[in-house]
Amino acid sequence: MPHLEGVRQHRLRRNLAIIVPPLVLLTIVTGYLALPVSKVSTVRVRGNTNVSASTVQRASGLTNSSLIPTVWLNGQHVGQRVVKHVARVASAKAQVTGARDVTITVTEHETVGYVQRGDSYHALLDDGTIIRTGTSAPKSGDLIFKGFGNGLQRVVRVVAKFPTSIRHDISEVQSARGGGNPYQITITMSDGNTIVADSRTVGKKN
Repeated sequence: MPHLEGVRQHRLRRNLAIIVPPLVLLTIVTGYLALPVSKVSTVRVRGNTNVSASTVQRASGLTNSSLIPTVWLNGQHVGQRVVKHVARVASAKAQVTGARDVTITVTEHETVGYVQRGDSYHALLDDGTIIRTGTSAPKSGDLIFKGFGNGLQRVVRVVAKFPTSIRHDISEVQSARGGGNPYQITITMSDGNTIVADSRTVGKKN
């Protein structure tokens, strides 16, 4: 019988050794999550120029009730939410940069030019996106796209691939549709010279 009792005690110790550590860990984690120190205190935004930090923060979904461990585990998803909801943001990454601080680093799509819709001008981004919010007038020297219908976004993506130095010398790109060619465009340079080209091939190297 003493041997049987020893076996029982051994099993009990073994079971406790298996059960207690997870219970202790669970208690610690639960206690941590209940404390203010586990929640986000400050959200900083870096890399933004045309998009406000508040816009990025709202799109991220992070608030003072968001848990720091959630950002650790799902920082990529936080960035994806920003990209999904903010058209000007090309990429975003959320990282815990302090005990309770989170930094969202963004890269923005470049503004290629503007298109007039009614009485306002709308920015055109390098991925072809047309920004819904317009302005009364583009900045002096900005590239203007004219006369395009459904093919506008494709042409914008083509022009976006031009070297920056060349693109900055262009004042206007207009749909010409000359000679029965629906892809014909006229590129007007800042010095007044014009170039007639085909939008399907103008960005390709020979």
